Amino acid sequence: MRKIFCFLMLFFICLNSIEIYAVTIPKNVRIGLFYNSQSKNSLEVSSDDGFLLGYYRNRDFIKLFNIKEKFITIRKDSCFARKDYNFFEFEPNDVGSISGKKCGPYHLQYYHDLTLDESLEKVKELETKQIKSYIACIGLTLNVWGGNFVNLDDAKSAANNSKIPAVVREISDKRIQVVDNKSLETIFLFGHNEFGLGIKPIVKENEEEKFAIYPQNSPIYFRGGLDFRRINGENMTVVNVLGMEEYLYGTINREMISTWPNEALKAQAVASRTYATKNLNRYSEFGFDMNCSTDCQVYTGMDYERKNSIKAVNETKGKVLMYGNQLISAVFSMCMGPYTEDAENVWGFHCPYLVSVNNSFEQIENIPGFFWEKSIAAEKATIIMKEKGYDLGEIENVEVLEVSRAGSVLKLKVSGTSGEKIFLRERTRLIFGDITRSQMFNVKKIVDEDEKVSFLFSGFGWGHGVGMSQYGAKSMAEKGFTFDKILKHYYTGVEIMDVYKY
Repeated sequence: MRKIFCFLMLFFICLNSIEIYAVTIPKNVRIGLFYNSQSKNSLEVSSDDGFLLGYYRNRDFIKLFNIKEKFITIRKDSCFARKDYNFFEFEPNDVGSISGKKCGPYHLQYYHDLTLDESLEKVKELETKQIKSYIACIGLTLNVWGGNFVNLDDAKSAANNSKIPAVVREISDKRIQVVDNKSLETIFLFGHNEFGLGIKPIVKENEEEKFAIYPQNSPIYFRGGLDFRRINGENMTVVNVLGMEEYLYGTINREMISTWPNEALKAQAVASRTYATKNLNRYSEFGFDMNCSTDCQVYTGMDYERKNSIKAVNETKGKVLMYGNQLISAVFSMCMGPYTEDAENVWGFHCPYLVSVNNSFEQIENIPGFFWEKSIAAEKATIIMKEKGYDLGEIENVEVLEVSRAGSVLKLKVSGTSGEKIFLRERTRLIFGDITRSQMFNVKKIVDEDEKVSFLFSGFGWGHGVGMSQYGAKSMAEKGFTFDKILKHYYTGVEIMDVYKY
């Protein structure tokens, strides 16, 4: 009996140990390319072998059918005209002044609630009757529609004169069209309250999965597929849906130079994968995980992929950094000086794995821009203070009151003719914008011969100074340290776990 009891206790201890590290990285991540004020009313897309059309159910692509067209435009179902190979949107009331091929958001429905084979057959059948039509997937029900009328009266007139029975379908703020760039004809129309239009490139055997988008005429290549959604009925939010590893292919070289040692690149890959995993659903209100800017990790598709960076990602596939049973915040900066900084001295909270550590590995003589200087006129400082809500009068002085062991400014006093304000920790780096590259600086007041006052900021390092130093990782790798040793040096007490389940 005692043996059985001991066995059960050991089983549950092991089971709990497994659950402690049960972090699952999804097969696909959703990266916002265009959203909010940058959302698109139309976007040109190309693929060498055509496209799969369907929709995304969260991270999974649900295919409806294929198209052979290689160059298409995805646009919201609205009033558009085509001029010089470009679509532009116009207001219905302006139709009289618009030249070129015009189309609108009113349509005719010929057939309803069909199977895919029935829909394709009906489109062919209508073509023999010289009626142009296309498949419309509305609420996941397949229909055959035709026409793109700018106003309701034109649609009603067309329905009355149709060779076959037709029902007018009025405006919807959820619908999205796929248009053939060569013929300018609608290929497919999709509308759903929850799901958006999904497209993926058709990929032949042994070929690389890729497609191009043309936000400003020149192509930008991506892996995976695209999800188009009209959130709140506005322009299209465009999301790149692709594998986590493929996403990292496009980010690592934007964060670390691809010619650096492989072990440094592997350390960056693990840190970036950890960051991405921890930030899943960060932008859930817009329907994606992370954006493609410096707010998350800079990502521009395949354009910045490099062989060495891809190799580092592949060699660390699925590996993330854990502290206890949690993913860590794997923050990093370009360079920091003799010590990394404690998170408490930057963001005001203690984090056991983001504490100050020796950073003497950095070879500062080989770091471009390690030491920096920049000045700001007192008049400009006054304007900045007012813009940020601090009415201190004319700024008379800026002085450092306290620094940390690592050299970070902990208190910065800004004094004016009407008062003073003390800024703490990271605010000392950010308050004057790009004047300071890091939190490690001093300030000197300068009065010129015309009695004009300015403040000279002199400092070192680049970034917030917490976590991994990228130049430090480079030097450690050059000295023979492996990626795991590098990471465990900069992130105190962490473990590297392989969390892929597929």
